[in-house]
This record gives sequence, C-alpha cells and structure tokens, in this order.
Amino acid sequence: MESVNLEGGENPKVHITSVGGDLRLTGRGGTSVEAQAGPRGALSAREVGDGIEIACRSACLVFLPPGALVTADSVGGDVRVTGMSGDLAIGTIGGDLVLRRAGKVTLTRVGGDAVLSRVAGGLSAEWIGGDAVLQQVDGQVRLRSLGGDLVMEGDGRDVEVTAGGDARLRLTPVPGGRCVAHAGGDLACRLPDEASARLVLKAGGDLDIGAKGVTGRSGEVVTLEMGTAEALIELTSGGDLKVSGAGKWAGADVDLSDQIRSQVEAEMEAALAQVEASLEAIEGGPIGIDTDRLSRDIRRATDRAQRRAVRARVRVESSGRGEGWRDGLPRGEAFENASPAAKADASEQERLTVLRMLEQGTISVDEAEKLLQALEPGA
Repeated sequence: MESVNLEGGENPKVHITSVGGDLRLTGRGGTSVEAQAGPRGALSAREVGDGIEIACRSACLVFLPPGALVTADSVGGDVRVTGMSGDLAIGTIGGDLVLRRAGKVTLTRVGGDAVLSRVAGGLSAEWIGGDAVLQQVDGQVRLRSLGGDLVMEGDGRDVEVTAGGDARLRLTPVPGGRCVAHAGGDLACRLPDEASARLVLKAGGDLDIGAKGVTGRSGEVVTLEMGTAEALIELTSGGDLKVSGAGKWAGADVDLSDQIRSQVEAEMEAALAQVEASLEAIEGGPIGIDTDRLSRDIRRATDRAQRRAVRARVRVESSGRGEGWRDGLPRGEAFENASPAAKADASEQERLTVLRMLEQGTISVDEAEKLLQALEPGA
C-alpha cells in the first residue's frame, strides 16, 4: 500500500484531478491529509499553491480534516464520503455515490445511483443516471435530471426535483417553504396531518387524495389546502399521484435508520476489506484469488444487513418506538428471548403490517413482496 501524508491545516483545500477507480473520502481529527492507494495506483499527492492536489490511476482512499473543502474533477468508479463538514464539488462520477455528512454538495454528473444524507449546506445535482435517496438535506435542493426513482425526506423548504421514474416524498412543510417535484412515473407524497400547505396537483393517471383539507379543481389541476396553507407544494406526475396524511411522526425512526445504515456499512466494509487484502496478496506474489467466493461473501454480507434492515423497518411500523414488548408482542432483545409461540405472533403481526403499508400506498407491490420474503423463517 502506498501512502502520502501532507500537512493541510483545519480547513485545507483539496483538489482531486482524477481517480481511475473508486474514491473514498473520510473525515477524521487532526490537520493532515493522507492519501492511500495500491502499489500500482501511481498515486500523486502534492502541495500546489494554497492547497493539495491528488491524482491516482486506481482506487484511492483519502483521510482528511472534516472541514476540508474538496473538489474532484473525475472519478471512474464509485464515490463514498463519510464524516465531512466542509463543502464538496464533484464533476463526473462513473459509478454510484454514497454520502453521509457533508457541507454544501455540488454534483455535475453521477452515472449510477446516489444516496445522500446529513447534507448541511444544500444540494445541487445536474444529472444522476440511476436512483436517488435524499435524507436530512438542509438548505436549497436542486435535482435537475434523475434517470431513475427518487426517495426524498425533508421539510421541502426550497426544493426543485425532476425524476424520470417514480418519486416517493415524505415532507414536513415549513411556513414559506416551496417544493416543486416532477415525476415521469407515479408520485406518492406523505404529509403530517397537521401540515399547513397549499398543494397544486397534476397527474397523468389516477389522483388519490387521502390527506385532510379543502380541495378544488381547475381543468387538469387539483388544489388541496391543508391548515392555513403557509407552504407551497407543486406535484406533477406522468402516472398516478397519491397524497396521504401520516399522523405525527416519531423521531425514533431517524435514529433507527442511522443504526441500520451503520450496520450495512459495517458489513460492507468487512467484505471489502477481504477483497482489498486478497488484492494486496496478489501484488506481493503469485497468490491466487477466488473471485467467485469473494463475490458470494459480499452478497451474503449485504443480504444479512438488508434482512436486518427489513425486519427493523417493519417492527418500527408495527410497534412505533423502541425495544421491549409492544401491543402484547415482543420487540428487540425481548423478541430474541421470547417463546416460539410469541415469536410466531410477532411475525404474523409484522406480515399484517406489511399488508397495511401496501394498502396505504407507503410501499409498492414489489417492495411488499421483498418485505414478506425477508420475514419468512430462515430468511
């Protein structure tokens, strides 16, 4: 493994000109910038002007102060960002993007999927080829072109998004907020029952309004006024459009989702470490690598994490909060120590919850099938 360590200060300017493989950016304490790559990565890291410039032909791992200001011109593979608070701007990403915590994020082109959470300074993305998941994005959100499906959760304070596929929104409108969303396919939007917003709705297919409020119609446009209509939400879909109330939302959902993501990341990091260790062995000598076995290990690790996430999600929907016994059914650690009969009752309750989620439009038919499969004994 080749490594270069440079002193950068608390808020260094880091310019990554090109990375041929995957790029990982990880914030950590201190004032140094450390770049790592395999022995054949042709890693280059040097001071240029008032900043640091990095380039690498292969995959590259960069540790840097959380407040670093990072720009990247081109990344051939995936990009993963964790633990950052400074601004990030990336030109071209050939693969997927997974980002957990950063300041302002500016993206030009992402070839695959994008998952972004805890973005403190707003998001601007010109083009994302796959699906996108946006959570806890503070500030302005501009997603100009998304090839796949969109899942977004937030306050809709200043949002303009366009998705070529389906869109699922979960919004908590704030006074003066404006959210404009276009979906080429179906669009579903969940709002708190106590929301104060004016919704302007236009659907190419069926329109289903399950939220409480006063409705009106003018041609193809339907309006829905909830409360004193302090926020504006404009929704347009090429397919069906559904607006539903969701009651008061428990803050525990966010904490649990963070735990689930951490579990998934831990599993994937362990599997990827196996791959990297084997690749290092190849560089050191004529040692073979069973790529099929490594692929199976990665799939198994991912499947285990996904199954735990599925069960956790359904249990939150079933019980509302926390661990222990809820509604006469065991949860969490209590579930593991419960009798077989109690476990069977809990599993049946979870299956019923999935069906209710499907009926309410919270999940799609495909998602319901996956949830039910994951809840089967031995899954």
